Amino acid sequence: MTEAEWRMCTEPAYMAANVPFSPRKHRLFAVACCWRRAAQFVNDKTLWNAVGVAERFADGGCTEEEFAECERQVRQVVEEFERLDPGTNSVVHRGDFVHPETYAAVMVGNCLGVDARSAATLVPFSAASASAGTCDEHEPQYQAEFAAHADLVREIFGNPFRLVSFDPEWRTSTVLALAQHIYSARDFSVMAILGDALEDAGCENEDVLSHCRGPGQHVRGCWVCDLVLGKV
Repeated sequence: MTEAEWRMCTEPAYMAANVPFSPRKHRLFAVACCWRRAAQFVNDKTLWNAVGVAERFADGGCTEEEFAECERQVRQVVEEFERLDPGTNSVVHRGDFVHPETYAAVMVGNCLGVDARSAATLVPFSAASASAGTCDEHEPQYQAEFAAHADLVREIFGNPFRLVSFDPEWRTSTVLALAQHIYSARDFSVMAILGDALEDAGCENEDVLSHCRGPGQHVRGCWVCDLVLGKV
């Protein structure tokens, strides 16, 4: 893949499978797909809570035992959704479901996969199916969802062809405070202010500054915030 292809790619699973593996970032990408693209179809409390558990697990905020128990509970819920959905095809594991809620249940189950890379490569399919109401990858709505997920990959992993060497002098108290606030509160409305603070600290990297000031959506795991906070 070339840099131009990376910028234009609309295949999020392929992109996530071909960046350096980060258990945290790959898990957060799976979480972002759930929160940003298909949350409206997650109506079961167990599933909704599970996405938060997956996020906390990515950041070391819950134990492996808690994560495993959550995964077990979610698996039971997913099996019940699949059993009740009249469109379920037991021969094809991905299933041709009728209800978006069933696709969303599968999505959350994928998000809690033990392997973070598998979670990152499977969730886009089930999340796109939930939002599009179909697992037909040729449908325009499905393709639009996949393109949106690809943007989330770029939001979290940045551009692997233009890695930024973060100068410690950019990490002023103001920059750190802003980045920590953004990360903790998910207050992405101040990303442009973070860009200004970085520029004031001497950062002239256009990729960093334009990412902070650009119109794109941001999620927890944003590559610029991660650089400031030293997260990998």
